[in-house]
Order: sequence, then C-alpha cells, then structure tokens
Amino acid sequence: MRKNARNDFEREFFKLMNNAVFGKTMENVRNRLKMQLVSDDKTCAKLINRNTFRDITIYSQNLTAIHLDMDELKFDKPIYVGFSILDTSKTLIYDFLYNYMIKIYGSNIELMYTDTDTT
Repeated sequence: MRKNARNDFEREFFKLMNNAVFGKTMENVRNRLKMQLVSDDKTCAKLINRNTFRDITIYSQNLTAIHLDMDELKFDKPIYVGFSILDTSKTLIYDFLYNYMIKIYGSNIELMYTDTDTT
C-alpha cells in the first residue's frame, strides 16, 4: 500500500501503520505501570504500603497519582515475529553490503549506520 501512495501523507500514514504493528510485536510488557488516582489519605496510605508501589505524584491537596508495578504480567506479545523481522532486515542489509557494494567499491566502503525503518 505504501508503494502505491499518491502523496507524502499517505506514504507516512502507511509507514506509521506498519511500524505500529511491528512495535506491538516487540512491546516489553515488563515496563508497564498501573496508575491510580486517589483523593483521600486513607486510600493513598494503603496503596503506598503495597509491595508493588513505585512512585507518587501529587497534583493538588485533593488529587494524588500512585504509580504501581503490575500485579500480574501477561506475556501475550509475539516477540518472535518482531525478532524474525529484525533478523531478516539485518540479513538483507548485510547481503547488499557484502554481495553488491563491496564487489563494486572494494575496501573503499564502510558501513557506518543501519536503519531497518527506511522509506
């Protein structure tokens, strides 16, 4: 779809859609937090005493955000798909470098940067 895009907006839109799907395959669920907004001292103290307590943000005298680690983690992201995509991308990059560019330019070429998210 991106190749058939008629303008910059469509190209960027389809690129973003692809990146969003890929990003979900590599999402790290260990970094997630649960945030609870509280307005009374009793609930605030109760949440702070939990072993999952991470941080506190006080917005006003009547509103506090308690940041907690997740009680349970559900490993439901297909990270093997993301790994396969990255591995295939790297293989294509190095194949192009060694089997095409180095044959033309020899030792006068050096790989300085790679990006698997190109337009």
